Amino acid sequence: MNYDFTNAAVPAPAVTTGLKALRKAFKEAENASYENNMASVALLDDFDLVNRAGALAKHMKDVELLIIVGIGGSNLGTVAVAQAVLGKHFATHTTPRVLFADTVDSAYTHDIVSELQQAVDAKKNVVINVVSKSGTTTETIALFTVLLDVIKKVPHYRDSIVVTTDKGSKLWNVG
Repeated sequence: MNYDFTNAAVPAPAVTTGLKALRKAFKEAENASYENNMASVALLDDFDLVNRAGALAKHMKDVELLIIVGIGGSNLGTVAVAQAVLGKHFATHTTPRVLFADTVDSAYTHDIVSELQQAVDAKKNVVINVVSKSGTTTETIALFTVLLDVIKKVPHYRDSIVVTTDKGSKLWNVG
């Protein structure tokens, strides 16, 4: 089959280069793993992880306050998905209420700690999800430590903590 690019907006060499890059990307996707830059594609076939996430979601179905702790990409991906699915102002009208502890700004952190303390005092079902690929991000660990001090007052507080990190990182066995 031959293609005629005579009047095309994109010159033939650019199309050829693009197709080569696309073939390479498909080849990389076939070999996707959590150890390379195609990790998000690896999720598509990780039925064990999908099943575990589903079980966790079912276990956490009655959560009234969810606090995501993370900096940069560890936080922004969750914000983007939440806004895409629930709308830009989702935090004002969704259950559970979702807060993002994504800065070490003292006033902002104080507000989150106050809301967490009120929820704990009211015996609300609270979950803190700390997210750090390396498990060593300074700001994330600092924020999590502050929130952990509050949530530790809850019996079985470990059931209220979800850690999203690389296997074996410093956060892997937190609690």
